[in-house]
Amino acid sequence: MYLLSPSLIINEIATQLHLSITIINMVIFANIIVLYVHLSKTISISSNFKRYLITIFLIQIYLVMVWVVVYDGNIYGAGPRSFIKVMTLILFSALIMRSRQFDIVKFNVLFINIAFLLSLSSIFLYIGYNLDYVSLSWERLEGHYSYMWKGFGGYLNTIGNAYGTNYGSQIRSQSFFSEPANFAQYLTIPLFFALQQFILNRNMMSIIKLLTISVALILTFSVANIFGVIFAILLYTVLSSIKNPGKNKVLNRSIYLIASALVVIYSLQLYSSVNDLRGQTVMAKGTDYYSFFVKIERMGVYLSEINDHPMGNIEFIDDNKSNPGLIFNILIIGGYPLFLLFMPIVYSFFRTMWRSVKYSKYQYLYLGPFAYILPILWEGEIREYYLLFILILFPIISEMDKKNETVLL
Repeated sequence: MYLLSPSLIINEIATQLHLSITIINMVIFANIIVLYVHLSKTISISSNFKRYLITIFLIQIYLVMVWVVVYDGNIYGAGPRSFIKVMTLILFSALIMRSRQFDIVKFNVLFINIAFLLSLSSIFLYIGYNLDYVSLSWERLEGHYSYMWKGFGGYLNTIGNAYGTNYGSQIRSQSFFSEPANFAQYLTIPLFFALQQFILNRNMMSIIKLLTISVALILTFSVANIFGVIFAILLYTVLSSIKNPGKNKVLNRSIYLIASALVVIYSLQLYSSVNDLRGQTVMAKGTDYYSFFVKIERMGVYLSEINDHPMGNIEFIDDNKSNPGLIFNILIIGGYPLFLLFMPIVYSFFRTMWRSVKYSKYQYLYLGPFAYILPILWEGEIREYYLLFILILFPIISEMDKKNETVLL
């Protein structure tokens, strides 16, 4: 649960228990350290993973240097303190997951089940509210900057700014996440885990989980994340046509090419309509929407600030309360050095994922990161636990997959 940030599940627990979120975070962090110490003798590190850990360690050293040199090591003001905490927790989590006692199969199944339960509760709230069976209350959430419209099964903050379309007002499902887009980003990974589980098991429970997660993702009405899923499916379709051309090789590739072109054209038309004030589709951005060109203009503003502060300027992003996308988020937090330090991790990660999609018998499972990358590039933050968690989870799965140590689902 802790690694699902920007999930607000921990905040919700703190609110219900009337505890400070700081205390809960400290308890969780201490438990992770204790668990690492307990499992330290059982941890096995491969050469590839060792390079990964060295890179994380170098990033930590650089962040501490920036904290001391640029921000004078301040405790309460702007600085990379929260990012240092995130990277430290991710480092210890990665080591724990390398323990011989860590059961990747149970973990993957639990990952699907958590997504299934969150999806089911969000669908219940969405339908229940629209049918007037579930009421909402305006509540303060511990450790979160704003109040939330809360009901049984999660939050529905979009009712406060219902998005207008030609089909009426639109309410977007978000479960226990800060906003619908974040919930959708989270679901893109377990969606393909559930798909892989269904392909392997072909039983009723696996198809129920797959359909539930799929419906929950659709009800977020998150255009970027739905595009991401389309992109991943398109990628798999193209790879399948190359690997298994069949007898009618030219015909099959032509069909795939035409289908791909139609998907791209339709997606562009949908995106254009969604960002139109007239709300021509069932999906809409609302009155506070911003277009593609506004986003590009924002990136230009951030680039100018980064050129003036090559080691980053966290105060700028905190003051502007805006998200320029993942790449510029990395640059504004740690400057060009942080960007260069992260590139080997990202390159190695997607090279591994590409090979796994092509050759693994669990190839559907590896489509998740490709669905995730488009929305996270558009709206992601490097300080989020979930993004960094994905970067450590899949390489571990891939290593076990290559060694045929165990079934993964």
